[in-house]
Amino acid sequence: MGKELQIGLIVIVFVLFVSNVLTLRKMDELEKLTQEKTDLLEQNIAYFAQNDYVTKPEIIGMMNDHIWFEHKLSD
Repeated sequence: MGKELQIGLIVIVFVLFVSNVLTLRKMDELEKLTQEKTDLLEQNIAYFAQNDYVTKPEIIGMMNDHIWFEHKLSD
């Protein structure tokens, strides 16, 4: 009975370890994707501003929203 319990605990620890590794990889992947999208958002806001597609107050609002969202992600 003791040997079976040890094997069971080893299996549980191994499964938890693999689960943590996969979760960390997925989090890293999502962080990279978020950073790419953030960079693209900043470029898009700059493009709209340079081509006068949006007004100055709209640009300020977009940047404030963007900064607020980044702040919330870092919490």
